[in-house]
Amino acid sequence: MIGQGTDGASLGDMSNGVLAGDSMLKHVPLHLNALERSPELRNWLWDSLPSKKQKEWSFLAPEDRFEKAHWDTQLIWAPPPAISGAIVEQLCEAKHTNPDHSHIFMARR
Repeated sequence: MIGQGTDGASLGDMSNGVLAGDSMLKHVPLHLNALERSPELRNWLWDSLPSKKQKEWSFLAPEDRFEKAHWDTQLIWAPPPAISGAIVEQLCEAKHTNPDHSHIFMARR
């Protein structure tokens, strides 16, 4: 809030963030996924999986969202918010074509 400028608005401070002329999109990183925003999340998730099952799971790379997602059995999806709608459609299609495959979908708000 400080960098974006909202914090100082109530005090009449117009020298920070959007109030100083910055673009709002500069302060709303819709292009970053949950793993990019919180790098420790990858390790937390990996440690949460049973150790014997870890080798069966893989993180889905951006270039694999339209092909690998339809044939790999256990995937972890972590799309950025800007494209989450299209990726949810791909996830639904992958689940529809292979209902026995498992997926973890990580979204950030």
